[in-house]
Amino acid sequence: MFKCPFCSREGPPIVQKQVSGAGWVVFVLLLLFCLPLCWLPFVVSGLKEEKRKCVSCGSSLS
Repeated sequence: MFKCPFCSREGPPIVQKQVSGAGWVVFVLLLLFCLPLCWLPFVVSGLKEEKRKCVSCGSSLS
């Protein structure tokens, strides 16, 4: 079980996936040089990072 260090609630955190900084760089490069493929960083999981938050207090756990 996961325990929040801020509110001491036990349970699984909320996991959100967001495009990483490298993903945005790839997006801009593809936008400039290969427009039809600029959507790729938004669907490739290797260019995303996970953000974890506590369900109870909403504090960032990353």
